[in-house]
Amino acid sequence: MEQSTRMFRTLGSLAAAMTVSAVWLGWIDPSAPISADPPSFEVVLDRVRSLVVDGVPIHKDLWQEVEMIAEPRESAGGALLAARADRGRCHFRIDLAGRVSRTPRWRSQESLGDHTVVVSVSQADPHSEMSRAQFDGLRGLLVALRDAAAVRDRPLTSGGLSEDTLDLPVRVQEEWARVYGLKPGTIVGISTRIISVG
Repeated sequence: MEQSTRMFRTLGSLAAAMTVSAVWLGWIDPSAPISADPPSFEVVLDRVRSLVVDGVPIHKDLWQEVEMIAEPRESAGGALLAARADRGRCHFRIDLAGRVSRTPRWRSQESLGDHTVVVSVSQADPHSEMSRAQFDGLRGLLVALRDAAAVRDRPLTSGGLSEDTLDLPVRVQEEWARVYGLKPGTIVGISTRIISVG
């Protein structure tokens, strides 16, 4: 009996100490609540600009256009994903959450033989469109590439765009072309001023 009373007192003391510690730590360093809102385009652009230029000796004469390819869903398993990453033919990746990352090919300014910066955008399934976060990541990357790597921009005329809007050209390949009802290899313009997808 004495042992169980002692055990309950010890457990009660531990619970009280953990509660007091948690309250004290919360009072010392209250963390900001996690926002469900995606970051603004300006925040995305700042992050992506650093990926494009930090520690990279950019060869401006090497890059002329951007190509978007699809990358299968990331949850296929770590080893499989690593194998795809090594085998993959891209300079940048955009994951399902819209996070942009650069590959060793961009760091070393490795050309894939056609003066094209290749961006692999993760696709949840073969029929799903790009998320808002992915679209902002792509837009930010295009602006950063235009500014830093002198990827050529060309005004494209399409319905609903004002004449002063400069669209940044992207060649859309295979899976993404099918999702948006385009022929693979079609060049589309991504505007830095339009904020709606589709």
